[in-house]
Amino acid sequence: MTKKSDIRTPEGYFENLQTRLMGIAGEPAVQKTSFARKLLPYFAYAASLVAIVLVGSAIIRSTAVTESYSAWEENLVAEVMMTGDPYALIFDTEESMNP
Repeated sequence: MTKKSDIRTPEGYFENLQTRLMGIAGEPAVQKTSFARKLLPYFAYAASLVAIVLVGSAIIRSTAVTESYSAWEENLVAEVMMTGDPYALIFDTEESMNP
């Protein structure tokens, strides 16, 4: 009980196979790329850096603490900066409170 197949190879297929394969393998695959396609990785890199900077500055701005000083605090800071001794202010205020 042998079954015959109706599928046949063309005449001379296997005799010419090696030369056809060598012709295919011997041809270098040359792809021409456009100028814009060559620059695409650089644009992607620049866009990622811009995104990182924008996200970072948004995070810094949202977490920044804005401090407002009263006139008394500004004068106190100015005196500390002029005298250079922050403890002198403490003793001066204690002496002025207890005459």
